[in-house]
Amino acid sequence: MVGRVLGGIATSLLFSSFESWLVAEHNKRGFEQQWLSITFSKAIFLGNDLVAIVAGLLGNLLVDSLSLGPVAPFDAASCFLAIDEKMALLGAIQSLFEGSMYTFVFLWTPALIPNDKDIPHGFIFATFILD
Repeated sequence: MVGRVLGGIATSLLFSSFESWLVAEHNKRGFEQQWLSITFSKAIFLGNDLVAIVAGLLGNLLVDSLSLGPVAPFDAASCFLAIDEKMALLGAIQSLFEGSMYTFVFLWTPALIPNDKDIPHGFIFATFILD
């Protein structure tokens, strides 16, 4: 249970690095604090919420209304990725990074247990986080 809690905390830290960088750069350049609030509110509403809602509605339209099948949203996404090669490369990099991270998360424990001996999982996990 403690491992799950610590894993959740580590994942939160992993996905908050962009926000930390943004705040540090904002303060370093001496911009007004109000701009940071505006940037975050726009990023959350326009960047996350609105895009997710529109993507869900578009996917539903492609699958149900146009009867293009369950793979149609992925085909539509490939059209958007073809517009800009950098987006496709960024998606590939993120997929490969997260895939390797999740593979590591699931396999690090069995890989370290020799002959079913008991090892200090919490200590090893904390050491991984420190590195």
